[in-house]
Amino acid sequence: MNARATFSAKGQIVIPKDLRDRYRFATGQVVDVVETPEGVLLKAPAPHKASSFEEAFDRMRQAVRYGGRRRDEAEWRTDIDDAIRRKWGDNRA
Repeated sequence: MNARATFSAKGQIVIPKDLRDRYRFATGQVVDVVETPEGVLLKAPAPHKASSFEEAFDRMRQAVRYGGRRRDEAEWRTDIDDAIRRKWGDNRA
């Protein structure tokens, strides 16, 4: 896809929505700006492994734009179990 964008007075440009969606660029996401012989390349930085469950969960929340209250592991495990039971019934022995 080829598209045109216009720089604002602050040097900002808007990446077309279909490209943002395709490359999963989210609001507030940091990108690397790489100079190439052909021009400028926007590139998502290589992901780093989470050092804890909390960090992984925070990153997941940002990716899905979850604005609700923070839930602990026991709560989300219970919710997942309940959803499975609703869908397939309670098959516990």
